[in-house]
Amino acid sequence: MDDPRPDVLGLLEPEEEVLAFTWARVPGSRTSGTTFASILALIVTFDFLRNRIAMRHLRKRSQQYGLPLERRMAMCATNQRLLVWSAARSRRRVGPLLFALPRSRIISASLPFVGGARWRTIQLQTAEGALIRLQVRTSAAESLISALAN
Repeated sequence: MDDPRPDVLGLLEPEEEVLAFTWARVPGSRTSGTTFASILALIVTFDFLRNRIAMRHLRKRSQQYGLPLERRMAMCATNQRLLVWSAARSRRRVGPLLFALPRSRIISASLPFVGGARWRTIQLQTAEGALIRLQVRTSAAESLISALAN
């Protein structure tokens, strides 16, 4: 488990204890391959635009459930709730709080796929029917899932 940032600990209620803390992300897609530089520039531009549009749609859909997601986030599971913050590009600074989800609203938490080098995919399902798939640091994936599943 990554160590929670001091600014994260300051937002907890007195009776809350941190069970897991990690950095999370919504991955983008990238076209791979080798080609001429001029064509590669078009592919990179296309990927950039496609990812921006996909993230805009994801933000809109997740906002409908009251769970606004960002590309980079920090997640903290406590004994009472799941706290999610926007994270800076360097993933070492925590930004504004995006949402706090009571643990009673989390129906299931799982690792749907095997493996993963630096990042593992987690899947959360809420009582409202939202299905959230994120990637979290491999070092904290198991502890986050076990904290949310109990």
